[in-house]
Amino acid sequence: LPGGVFNFKIEDPILGEEPGSLKKAESAPDAKIKMNGLAVDNLEVIHGMDMNIQGHSAIIPVGLNQKGDFYSYSSVIKEGEFYNLLKLVELRTKTMCREILSGSTRIEPVKIDNIKQCLYCLYGSICQFDPQFEDNRYKNIRTLNKQDTIARIFSEIGEGDRQ
Repeated sequence: LPGGVFNFKIEDPILGEEPGSLKKAESAPDAKIKMNGLAVDNLEVIHGMDMNIQGHSAIIPVGLNQKGDFYSYSSVIKEGEFYNLLKLVELRTKTMCREILSGSTRIEPVKIDNIKQCLYCLYGSICQFDPQFEDNRYKNIRTLNKQDTIARIFSEIGEGDRQ
């Protein structure tokens, strides 16, 4: 069974070389070690990732109420939807690879809800993106709610592939 897809900062603000850093990590605030991402909404899988979950998980973006149901803020997705997401990632990756192999080197930084990601990029001096140039355009992405995101995944991979 898939568990989900998660990420966290590689830069570890807790662990260091000083003595006792492991104990310090074990007692660290949850926010410093909690992963972001998407979990499959299977309680067996959730308990496998966080055996001590009671209420709000300190490890994954999931919370369980006293009945054992997910809190509304929980970042969960059905198993079939998760497989469709993987299929979409595979399709987009193949498309990008074909474009690169065919010689496409367009510069297309992302702008999410009018926030330009170039502000956070360390490679501006290399890519030389400038929206005043004819071929330099942002890829505009707007934030979608969970239902709209899942519907968009289905539309991109094809209705026949719903799981």
